[in-house]
Amino acid sequence: PSNPTVVETTIIDCLGTEADPHRAFIFQSQEGPDSIISGLTIENGYAPHAPVEGFASAGGAFLCMEASPTIMKCRIIRNYAAHTGGGIYCEASKPVIANCLFSLNIAQYAGAIYHRLSDSLIEDCRFIANSTNNNGSYCYAGAIANNVASSPVIRRCSFIENHSFGAGGAIRNEGSETNPIIQDCLFAKNEASDSGAGMHNYWDSQTTVTNCTFHQNIASDGGGAICNRGGYHGA
Repeated sequence: PSNPTVVETTIIDCLGTEADPHRAFIFQSQEGPDSIISGLTIENGYAPHAPVEGFASAGGAFLCMEASPTIMKCRIIRNYAAHTGGGIYCEASKPVIANCLFSLNIAQYAGAIYHRLSDSLIEDCRFIANSTNNNGSYCYAGAIANNVASSPVIRRCSFIENHSFGAGGAIRNEGSETNPIIQDCLFAKNEASDSGAGMHNYWDSQTTVTNCTFHQNIASDGGGAICNRGGYHGA
């Protein structure tokens, strides 16, 4: 459905808790773009702390392993992962994620989406009030982390009031083969307790940022809009 009211009331409630963890979807059989999740509210996914399965502590709502599904017109809210990707964890995957809302998702690394060896296309999405957890451990990326040779294209998205208790209030990019392209996006009122409230580029990442707006982002240790550290080579 395209009607926002219908999407808001068409709910998959995972009812996940620390004692009884659940996520909504696992893609691990080389699914392609014809595997479509559309028009759903997906909430309260909880990937467990203990590694019950190979990637159990990643992907509170979605786990994508060597798969390329299409996720569109969804509300992905209040999901949790103890380690990576409160909303979605992608490894060796190329999903299309379009016209989705990510809000109030939490993980140690990447409240909304974590990429490893993955090249997603993310367009026309809103990332609002996602965050890292605040348990005193090292953490980064309130909304999206691009790591280990991940080069997603992110365009026409808004990142608003996301928070990292480490680096990268909205987005963090890391690694010499990590080459994301970020176009026509808004970064507003994101916060980082470390550096790079809008975006944190690290360790030879090569990020291309085009026609983006950064407004009222706040970092405690430099780079309210963008922080480049550790041999960053981008544009």
